[in-house]
Amino acid sequence: MARVPTTGFDWYLFVLLDDYEDDLAVELKRNLDAIGKAVGPDTLVVHGYDNDTFLSEVTWAMRAHMPDTLVPPALVLSSQVPKASPSHPDAVPPPALPDQRPAGSDPTAPAQVLVVPLAAEYAQQGTLRPLLNSLIQAIHDPAAFAALTNEHEDPSALCRHWGWTNKYLSIKPSWFGFSIDVDRILTDLVC
Repeated sequence: MARVPTTGFDWYLFVLLDDYEDDLAVELKRNLDAIGKAVGPDTLVVHGYDNDTFLSEVTWAMRAHMPDTLVPPALVLSSQVPKASPSHPDAVPPPALPDQRPAGSDPTAPAQVLVVPLAAEYAQQGTLRPLLNSLIQAIHDPAAFAALTNEHEDPSALCRHWGWTNKYLSIKPSWFGFSIDVDRILTDLVC
């Protein structure tokens, strides 16, 4: 994590794997280059060579955004690099480090983080292609993230940009201890 560039990218896509070589992990590893090309030059795809250590570091550093249980493989899309963390997930947090946000980002804004577990989608579809295509489209569309953070005159903006997530993942952002169940909102919206 300490070697991930902290400037020059709008998004960071962390690929979380464990050491199991099942069909899902093989498909994800085989397509890392294609995913990197598809997300474009403003998104850095990051994966570790020691899967267990990298998984521990990312989940520890982004613990405020992680679900209670996360079974890899998973993807974590973040608007900022998580602060460095120790290799062991139960370690005492390090002292505060300098801000590690992309250049030009608002230093007071919280990170935008999307956690995408992959196992259920793969079990259902037998491929990650539809989910990855939807995620890549969202990364390329600035209005998609604006729909999550801003009020819109168009009430269907959230559903239009993120309705696909209802099939794949759980989005529950929290601010100051309050959670918003975006899945429920999307379910209740009429698209």
